[in-house]
Amino acid sequence: MEASLIGPLGRTTLGSTRLTIGRAPDNNLMVSDGKSSSHHAEIRPEGQYYSIVDLGSTNGTFINEQQIYGGMPRLLQPGDTIRIGDMRFSFEASPFQKGVSSSDGSTVRATPSSPGGIANFGGNTNYGSSGATYPNMQSDFLATLPAQQPSYTPPPPYMMSETQTPTYTPPSYGQQNQQLSYTPPPPPQKRGSIARTIILAVVALIIILGGVGTFFVLYNNQVAQQNINATATAQANINAHVTATANANVTATAAVNATATAVVTSHYPPFTNLALYDALTSSSSQWGSGSQCQFTSAGYQVSVARSGFLQWCLNTKQLGDLAYQATMNIQQGDCGGLVFRYVDSNNFYLFEVCQGGTYNLSDFVSGKPTSLYSNANKASSVIHQGANQSNVLAVSVQGDTVNMYVNGQSIDTATSTSLTSTTFNQGQIGLFADDTADPTSVTYTNVLVWTAS
Repeated sequence: MEASLIGPLGRTTLGSTRLTIGRAPDNNLMVSDGKSSSHHAEIRPEGQYYSIVDLGSTNGTFINEQQIYGGMPRLLQPGDTIRIGDMRFSFEASPFQKGVSSSDGSTVRATPSSPGGIANFGGNTNYGSSGATYPNMQSDFLATLPAQQPSYTPPPPYMMSETQTPTYTPPSYGQQNQQLSYTPPPPPQKRGSIARTIILAVVALIIILGGVGTFFVLYNNQVAQQNINATATAQANINAHVTATANANVTATAAVNATATAVVTSHYPPFTNLALYDALTSSSSQWGSGSQCQFTSAGYQVSVARSGFLQWCLNTKQLGDLAYQATMNIQQGDCGGLVFRYVDSNNFYLFEVCQGGTYNLSDFVSGKPTSLYSNANKASSVIHQGANQSNVLAVSVQGDTVNMYVNGQSIDTATSTSLTSTTFNQGQIGLFADDTADPTSVTYTNVLVWTAS
C-alpha cells in the first residue's frame, strides 16, 4: 500500500523509512508553525500500514481533532487529518499511487526555522535502597390505515301500503231508463295495515342491530390489527437498536484492539515477543509499593528527597536479554530512568536521563558505580528538556551490548563485559528517581518489555 501526506507543502509520499516532523532542520518534514516542537512527531511504517507517534511535543499531536498520547504509536487510517500546531495534513493511502515522489529521508521545508541547565550525574556512592515491599502482584407506529368510519347502510324507508283505487263496477241494465245504481267499494281493512307495519319495524330493527354489530366487529378487528402492527414495529425497532448497539460495540472493540496492537508493537528487533505491558494507571502486585513508590491517577510515581541518593522501584519479573521501554515525566527535580539486570542493591544497571537534556549509562558491580562513558553526562537533542515533559525511554540488551533510545530514536550504544557474567545473567527491571541536587519526583506510564521470539 502506498501512502502520502497532503498539506501546505503539497504531497509527500511515505516510504519504508520513518518520517520525522518538527521545526528543527534535521527533520524529514520541517514545519514553521510556532506551536510545533523541534521534534514534534514521527510517522512510522508498520508492515503494510503506517502509525504516527507524538515525540513528547509541547502542544500535542491531534488525529481528527483528538489528541494522541505521547510516545504511543497510533495507526493511521485513509482520510485521517493530522494537526500539528495550526498546520493540517491529510493521510491518504491506496493500492496504486502514481505521479508523486517518495520521501528519501531528506528534509522538506515550509519556511526556514531555527532548531529548538545540565544536571550532573550523582557520583555519590551512597545510594539508598528502595525499601520496597512486593505484595502478590419507535418511532411510535402510527396506524397507516386511516380511521375509516364503518360502512353503514340504513334500512329501507318505511313502506306505507298502497291506497287501492276503488273499483268501479258498472251497473247492470235491467230495463231501459232504469236509474243507474252505484255501490262504492268497502273501506280498506286497518287490521292488515297494522300487522305489515309491525313486521317492517321488526325488520328495520334487525337491520339496524346487524349494522351496529358489524360496526363493532370491524372496529375491534381494526384496533387489534393496529395493535399487532404497532407491536411488530416496536419489536423491529428494538431489534434494530440491539443490532446497531452490537455492531457499534464490535466496531469500538476492533478500534481498541487496533490501537492496543499499535501501542505494543516492538521497534527493537529481534525483541518482538511481548512479555509485559502495564499502563501503570492502577495498582499492581508486580510493582513495589510504599511512600516512595506510589500509584497515582497520573501513573507510577517514584520520589527521593535526599541529595546524592537514588530511589528505585522494582518489578518482580526476572529477565535476561530484552527490549524495555517506559514513558517518563520528571515533575520536579533532576533525573530518572530505567533499571535493568537488577540482582541486588549492589549489582544492577541504570539508563539515566536528566531534565537538562543529558543522559548516562552506568553499572553497579559489587556496590561500585561506574559510568560506561568517559564523559559521564552526554547531551542529546532528542531529549525534551524541562519539567513536566514526556520522554519515551528504551534500552535493548543483547549479549554485552546495550542500545539506548529516546522518543523512538537511537541515541547511543555501549558495551559491558559484566553483562555476560553469571552474576548478571538475568535480573529484575525497575524505574528510578535521582536527587543529584534537588528533591526529585518522576512519574512513569506504559511499561513494555519484549523478548526474542
